[in-house]
Amino acid sequence: MFRRKKPESNAPPGIGGGSRVKQTRAEKQAEAAQKAAQPKKRGEVPELMALLNNPDVQKDVMKLREVMRKVINYSTMGVDMSKLFTPVIMVSITKDIVVKKMTNQFLVTYAKQNQELAILAINTFEKDCRDENPTVRGMALRSLCSLRLKTVVEYVVPCLERGLVDQSAYVRRNAIMGVLKLYHIEKERVRDSNLVTALQNLVLDADALVVTNALLALKEITGDLPKTKPLIHHLLNRLKDFNEWCMCVVLDLVAQYQPENETELFGIMNLLEPFLRYHNTAVILATTKVYMSFTENMPQVFQQVMTRLKQPLLTLMASNIPEVAYCVLSHMKLLMRRCKDTFQDEYRQFFCRDIEPTFIHHLKIQILPMLATSENFVDILNELKEYVPGTPESTSREAIRAICQLGILLDEAHTRCFETLVEFFDIDIDYIRSETIIVMQDMLRKHPENAEEVMEHVPRILRKTEDPNGRAACLWLIGAFPDFCADAPYIVEPLIDDIEEQKNICVRLELLTTAVKLFFRRAPEMQAMLGRLFKALSEDDSSPDVTDRVHMYYRLLANDIDSAKQVIDSTENGVEGFVDMDEKLVNTLFSEFNTLSVLYEKPAAHFITTKELVGADAGEFQEEAPAAAAAADMGMDMGMGMGAPEAAPASSMGGFDDFMNFDMGGAGGNDMGMGGVFSLDPNPSTDRGTFQQKWTTLSEAHQETFQIMSTPSDPKMIEATLQNYNIAFVANGYMGQVMKIFLSAYHSGAAFETELLIAQNNCKITVKTEDPSHVTDFVDILKSALNSL
Repeated sequence: MFRRKKPESNAPPGIGGGSRVKQTRAEKQAEAAQKAAQPKKRGEVPELMALLNNPDVQKDVMKLREVMRKVINYSTMGVDMSKLFTPVIMVSITKDIVVKKMTNQFLVTYAKQNQELAILAINTFEKDCRDENPTVRGMALRSLCSLRLKTVVEYVVPCLERGLVDQSAYVRRNAIMGVLKLYHIEKERVRDSNLVTALQNLVLDADALVVTNALLALKEITGDLPKTKPLIHHLLNRLKDFNEWCMCVVLDLVAQYQPENETELFGIMNLLEPFLRYHNTAVILATTKVYMSFTENMPQVFQQVMTRLKQPLLTLMASNIPEVAYCVLSHMKLLMRRCKDTFQDEYRQFFCRDIEPTFIHHLKIQILPMLATSENFVDILNELKEYVPGTPESTSREAIRAICQLGILLDEAHTRCFETLVEFFDIDIDYIRSETIIVMQDMLRKHPENAEEVMEHVPRILRKTEDPNGRAACLWLIGAFPDFCADAPYIVEPLIDDIEEQKNICVRLELLTTAVKLFFRRAPEMQAMLGRLFKALSEDDSSPDVTDRVHMYYRLLANDIDSAKQVIDSTENGVEGFVDMDEKLVNTLFSEFNTLSVLYEKPAAHFITTKELVGADAGEFQEEAPAAAAAADMGMDMGMGMGAPEAAPASSMGGFDDFMNFDMGGAGGNDMGMGGVFSLDPNPSTDRGTFQQKWTTLSEAHQETFQIMSTPSDPKMIEATLQNYNIAFVANGYMGQVMKIFLSAYHSGAAFETELLIAQNNCKITVKTEDPSHVTDFVDILKSALNSL
């Protein structure tokens, strides 16, 4: 029996009678979500509008809740529900708190998008701010302030003034946060009104959360809080009424207070002693900060305080929550920089346990060398040796660094640590050999008398290791101790000839420096090699750092070889010690105790943008910055008496073309592709009118935020330094903690007008110029000038 053949279809696959394309699960889920997000054929929006306008639904709270739940659901899925705005306003007049929450959320969402709808929402919220129910009043106030529109400011201020003196603590808490929201919209309006005074009165409020909100709001608005004796004593007497978060806020304020005498000091410390046994880690650390702050200028008392704090901190360190243990360990590591004697008898508490995560192991390993004494260093060294083989690579490297640190910090341990590190050279694991040769750089700088024994292993390690940092360390050792490596030129020659394969920048830089150092000692053997290396690296523009280093070395050698040797190959007779954290940074971290600064080991200004710092105005970092108007408003010093800056002396480059007859390829040997050197015109204009005219007409060419080596405090010092770089100092002023400076410079007649914003070690530059093609060159010069301060 034959079946009738079906007619063939000319439709593409998946259409009509052709073969079907199989949908993936992800495609099906996406299609289902898209269908769910779209209103049904009859129109979900009209249906919901009908339900909201239905008197029966309006009378039945449960039905009304379900309708509003659908409205919010569709709104969150991206369906435009703005047509329901008027019906939602009508149903918002209800006593049901659940419906009120949903209607407020809806009104805030769509009022932000439509200024015309915002007026309707404002009227609704204003009416609710006078409701007899405190929950409704608080919700309305929060919703009204959440609009964050400048057009609603005139309506918000009266509501906030009533809310700050409301009988309900819930309303007062929301009113305080509303003042803070308003501050980010209209700063001057808040500062010029009575709102700040009202916040100050609420610091003495009966409700603990109101007090905390007021303290935080005042700190953000004013940048600081008055730490008067009556206020501090009032807060301390109520400390037990606060929750943990509030306690930390109050204790942080107390830590900044200076007691009038020792009687008051010891009285506060006795009052806070029970909080050293508190169940919350943050409260204990906040109390610790108070103790340290009060006794930092009393060495004997400080040591007694540390002894008292030792047991609570050791208990917290043993927490089963790794994140808590890490925070406590980070703070203990900082404490050991001033009182390591306190914990030295408990060094075994810092031995690693198998159940601990890797990040805890790393921190404990870093702490162990700080606890070493002539009596216990052998135990610590043996423990660290156990962490090298058979552990994760990161832990192994950390242990090797700790052994080196132990040998550097404790002279009695140096010989044992050095012998241990030399033993690691024979372990056939690349990262162990590599990390060991890396730390040997510091070990030999402290004890160069051990160099000969290490140099026996360097050629073999250089051949075998694949780690770029390890190879760079080998090259550094060859350049630093060439007298103990007879074949040094011939060890680096294969790397020079194979420079194209050495892609790592660190290896290239170290190879270049080592080759130059060897040239100073063995010029006949190194001359040709160094010429080939200069030629190869100068023709490769993949790394500006390498190219700049080549040019610098070449010019130094061309000018005077003896002077070049003093610059490049300065001999070291050993160093006394290493500074891993200067005292200024330690003091800063102690002042920011119980914050992320301790975990990151850097001040808050280094990982928080300046506009996010408490007390810094966001407006200070707005894109538009009219120079003259800003200068007039801030009272900038526009008449600092800047004379015409002297031109920077041009460097003499005589003899550059025929330096040492290096084989640079081609006659003259000046094929390094250096091109013209960018320089600024001398005597730049400091006329304020010219600066204002150019600043307002030119477009922004460059904006960047970066860190500088130190924060200058004297504008005249900045002015004098910039003059040496042919950059004119036009004006300066202060906005809170931020120094604002306007600069002017010229290159071939083209202006470079610049705004600097400096806060601590952060600097933000905005450049407007008539020559955008050279803006990067100008920024490089400006950075060099700032880093030379």
